[in-house]
Amino acid sequence: MATASNSRDNISYVFLTVSVNGFESAKVTEISMLSVFSEELNRKSENGPSWFPRILDKMTICIDPKAKLDYDGDQDAESSSREVTTLHADRMKLYSDALWASIATLMVAPILNSKYMHTLIHTHDEKKKEEIMLTFQTQTKIYFLTFLITCNTWAKHVWSFQLLQYVTDLSVFINMNILLFASILPYSYLILSIFHRGTSMPIIIYCILQLIISIFQIGIVIHSFRYPQLLQRNLRDKPDQEKKNIRNRVLGKLMFGPIISVIAIIVSYFSMDAALVCLAFIMASEWLQAILRRLFLLIPGLQNTTFIQKLSRTDVMFVERITMHRLEAFSDGVTAIAFTLIILDIMQEQQLTKTMVKDKFHNDLSLALASKWPILVSYVAAFIFISMFWYTHMTLFKQFKECSRLNQLINNLHLSFVGSFPLCFKLGTAFKASNLMKLGVQLGSGAVFLGSSLLLLIYGLTLVRIKFEDDPTITWMNKDVCFGGKYMKILTAQLIILPITGCVSFIISFFTSALTAGICFASMAVVSLLAMMVVNITNYFLYERNVEDTTDHTENRPLLPAE
Repeated sequence: MATASNSRDNISYVFLTVSVNGFESAKVTEISMLSVFSEELNRKSENGPSWFPRILDKMTICIDPKAKLDYDGDQDAESSSREVTTLHADRMKLYSDALWASIATLMVAPILNSKYMHTLIHTHDEKKKEEIMLTFQTQTKIYFLTFLITCNTWAKHVWSFQLLQYVTDLSVFINMNILLFASILPYSYLILSIFHRGTSMPIIIYCILQLIISIFQIGIVIHSFRYPQLLQRNLRDKPDQEKKNIRNRVLGKLMFGPIISVIAIIVSYFSMDAALVCLAFIMASEWLQAILRRLFLLIPGLQNTTFIQKLSRTDVMFVERITMHRLEAFSDGVTAIAFTLIILDIMQEQQLTKTMVKDKFHNDLSLALASKWPILVSYVAAFIFISMFWYTHMTLFKQFKECSRLNQLINNLHLSFVGSFPLCFKLGTAFKASNLMKLGVQLGSGAVFLGSSLLLLIYGLTLVRIKFEDDPTITWMNKDVCFGGKYMKILTAQLIILPITGCVSFIISFFTSALTAGICFASMAVVSLLAMMVVNITNYFLYERNVEDTTDHTENRPLLPAE
């Protein structure tokens, strides 16, 4: 920026420059001003290429001399004498979320494309169907378990990466190794679901993958604390001992998964079912730590000991905050891939061939396409319900300013039902086996009811938390959707639409034929869509019309594990 003033017959320009300490939460650290005559600028053509105008005066003012500058490529005196090239961590985080969402949702793909599913749909041997149905039930149970364990592993990835503002090439390399071994998890689930009896090898393979992923996550944390310039700014400026304590708490949490994996490997030599139960403890690790603390608090004389005080720091299930944009990105990825799996199933299982059109429909393509109307109806119903899942999820979570670990766990359970929708769709389109079609409708209706009810549970628990919150400085949600808020009734109405329609469809399916249950399921999808439109129109005319935008657009502040 320059200003001009007349001095005799000449004009002088004053150039102002400002130095800041980075792009995020920038603070001015230095202001410099220098003055130059205009004739000095006009004489450039009379001088050589290296000529520089004569500066009349210069003044530099230090605003915040102690502020640390941006470390992009700089060397930190406290870490090491070696230069570390840094990159911003946001892109790597979002890339990781996209892959984690793909990995978690693809857990259901082995069931969709297995020979057991093909035989179950097309065979007419009832005895064989019963045997395959038992295998299918076991595969489904293991799917939910491995899906939630994968979501828990992703949650630890998010939790540890909340420490980082920048990453190095080594951090990126370690993260790529995490994603490499994580991408093998769906295949290991396939082996586990088929050979879950008689041999411990499937459990060993799955546990080794979890063990390797955890070791790489631990490696990223150790590497990040070795170079403090990579950490979030509010963590970077903490005393060394406090940073060391935070690092140890993070490593302690990340060590829980490998320990359980080793125990599961040992137990698998005696009982596969017991080994699966051990793996379930990985998903419930936060609950176990909270329960452990409360059990110790019941022992007289231990409440004020150093051990209990340290243990209480790990009880963050209800108070620790999670980065909202990563939770939303992961949820969006799971929903989008569920859509993709349904489309792929239609393309693979319902495709038309020239021979089929010639033999069955006398070369009449329009007649062949018309015969696929039940598939189209089923797809439209699935599309509407998954879209409504996404819309209600977006409507709820846009109201959150902060999200607890408990809400994240419930959200993972919600996503497991969203991810199972391709399986429900495949069974629901098994028109040759009406009992399977009816089962698919019942599973789909149950997934709609349970998945949407979990979103309603998140909202209810957060309202109760805010009601009895001791710290008034913590703001979990926008005040307009809390108790007494003007949008509370509207948001509640939006969240109860899917549970009601899913429950109605589920109940009706027990008293009707398979085809009628399928039509009812599609009708409930349309009803839910219309009901949501009515609620939104009502919201517009009652509250939003002629009302200025009062949305808080403030970005979430950087969060630290166990802060």
